[in-house]
Amino acid sequence: MIKILFCKDKKVEEGKLESLTLYKEKADLLWVDIEAAKDEDLACLDEIFSFHELAIEDCIFPSQPKIDEFHDHLFIVIYALLDSEAEITTEELNIFVGQNYVVTVHEKPVPVLTGITKKLSSENGDFIKRSDFLLHTIVDRVIDGFTALVNKIDTEIDKAEEAAATNPHQEVINDLFGIKKRTISLRRIIVPQQKVIRYIAKKESSIISDETIPYFDDICDHIEQMSNTLETYRDVTSNILQVCFSNISNKMAGVVKMLTVIATIIMPLTLITSYYGMNLPLPEFGWGIKGVLFALTIMTSITIGLLVYFRKMRWI
Repeated sequence: MIKILFCKDKKVEEGKLESLTLYKEKADLLWVDIEAAKDEDLACLDEIFSFHELAIEDCIFPSQPKIDEFHDHLFIVIYALLDSEAEITTEELNIFVGQNYVVTVHEKPVPVLTGITKKLSSENGDFIKRSDFLLHTIVDRVIDGFTALVNKIDTEIDKAEEAAATNPHQEVINDLFGIKKRTISLRRIIVPQQKVIRYIAKKESSIISDETIPYFDDICDHIEQMSNTLETYRDVTSNILQVCFSNISNKMAGVVKMLTVIATIIMPLTLITSYYGMNLPLPEFGWGIKGVLFALTIMTSITIGLLVYFRKMRWI
């Protein structure tokens, strides 16, 4: 599916595929968004824009974040966030940038592109001046999506930390491992993209104007901050896991200690009842009720004595 938007005299309109060559030559700014590209869709990239065959090949096969510069355009690969729930889902976003055009190629719908399309149409291109401004808008929205996920992870860590301190259990441990896994995965996605944005911010290409350089520098700062934050989150999550395991061990030790105390108290009582349970004539049997009271007195005295001793030793 191909969606075409072109801007002429600050007026944005939706274009047709058969007029794509005219838009490329006459429009102030042209944006071609190709989703789930077919062979004929990619053919137009070669016929109309004359993109390099290696760049077109990267649109077909998975590629790592990168930036390549050709004689009249840039080719950029970044990853956009699709889902911020339990599992991090991303989509490879291939971007061609020329003097007056931007071409984006991706397999699945990318929410940030849909939002930019609506804003571009509603505001008649007032916030888009050139192709490098549109590139900045796309990259900035992509990074903002990761920022929102980082903030969400921060909230989850706070909740997990409180639960680990007050009521540690297996569900808390599972949540912490899930947070740690997402933190590591997110950092693996963000860090490689930092090199791509830094290359643009250094103005290594004539397509990027001096006016947009500070904006790309700002994105670099955001990525670096996110990278450092995620590194901190990984360490914090590991520390919380240790605290959680420690608290669970302390709880288990308390349970074992209490069971040991109970077993220790019952042992002499069991000995006494076993003694009187023998099928033999014992002197106390002739005492009547006094014999029963005698046995109960011994057991009670032993129990109280053990409790006092345990308390004095601070075992209970």
